[in-house]
Amino acid sequence: MCHCQARKAVQEKNSPLPPQMDPTPIQGRETLKQSLSDTLHSSALVPSRCSSCSRPSLQNLPVELLEKIFLYSMNLALPRSNLLLGAKLSARVTRRRVFMAAFHENWDWNLSKGEVESDSESEKSSELKEEASIRVKWEKSSELDVEELKKEASLQYALLSMPWVNIDFILDAEQAWADKYARGRSFQRHNNWGGTFSPEEHASCAPKSYHEHICRHSSGELKFDARACFEADYERALAHRISPGSFSVGTVSEMPELTPPVVPVHLITGPWDEEQKRRLFWLARANLDQFSDPLYLGSRPVEVKLACLDAAVISADNLDPLIVNCLMGPWLFEDLPQDAEHERLVKLCNRIDRGGEVVDMDILRFVVTQLDRDCRFLEYHCSSETEYDTEYESEDEPEDEPEDEPEDEPEDEPEDEPEDEPEDEPEDIQWEPVR
Repeated sequence: MCHCQARKAVQEKNSPLPPQMDPTPIQGRETLKQSLSDTLHSSALVPSRCSSCSRPSLQNLPVELLEKIFLYSMNLALPRSNLLLGAKLSARVTRRRVFMAAFHENWDWNLSKGEVESDSESEKSSELKEEASIRVKWEKSSELDVEELKKEASLQYALLSMPWVNIDFILDAEQAWADKYARGRSFQRHNNWGGTFSPEEHASCAPKSYHEHICRHSSGELKFDARACFEADYERALAHRISPGSFSVGTVSEMPELTPPVVPVHLITGPWDEEQKRRLFWLARANLDQFSDPLYLGSRPVEVKLACLDAAVISADNLDPLIVNCLMGPWLFEDLPQDAEHERLVKLCNRIDRGGEVVDMDILRFVVTQLDRDCRFLEYHCSSETEYDTEYESEDEPEDEPEDEPEDEPEDEPEDEPEDEPEDEPEDIQWEPVR
């Protein structure tokens, strides 16, 4: 072996890697690229796997936190998005809190923020408080944004359309709100004629329990009780059987609790069971504009109007003045097709010909008057006020005749004049149930 061969053998012996394992520059770069690619690929996969495992989910949140999110967003689509979310947000206390939040602004405006006063103080300041309350309501309503009102109305409408919202739930929520946000506030009950309670005015048909309830509120004996106030107003409305032509604020209280228009369609078109009837009355008594549109129904599809008219009057076996008064308004008779009007006019006139109770006939004649714009059925229209006046005058005439007879007697026996004074006693008796 020559010297060169021996030197090469020594180098190969001392080399850590065999000659075939030495990477070339190209092989080294390719190896590095592959290593970096594998590293980047694996690093991209690891966070995604970790994020899918550790990302928080709404349905995994505790109920208390989930409820706060729901109340903050007031998005009714949240419980519908997932069965588990719906189950967690379906507790009665949660639904009640959502309902209270939706109506908070309305109830907060309409419950006086003054402190409860003594009897003497409340008597002196009742008129001033009433004027101030009306002024504050108008000032606040003028500050509201129209878009905010529409958004609020949409939310209230959606809640009132829920199958679990009945009159008991509504009154419980209203009372819970008052207990939480209106403690110590005064609540001045009004009579159902739009003014401060006065037994001498328009109250003859109200039950005695209603007057007792109003008087206890006026004297400060009662705090705000949503259910007691509603029951008193409802009993008053049932006793006050009048036709829409004579309708006034007689079936409605002074508390506007809603932002219009929020009445669910099924409460407009009927039919109505007792619970739906009570809920309809709660909606009607919540608004101010009783004369033109008790429920702020405004523009509605023709199909809804005809369905309401048919269910409440045309097809109803027994007419209910309370339902009729809650629903009847100009909105119902506007833009109806002529053929539909004529068809219902014929049915109404036939029913009037068959006769019935006075209130029923008044309701039927009122509807005929509103539908018959061409005056083709004048004989079935409502009687005019002059006709009513003449009827009342004719009824009073016989009462004047016996009064003339005793006028001649005192000429011969003047001592008997004081005996005529007790004739005023029946007038005092008429006011006894009012007390």
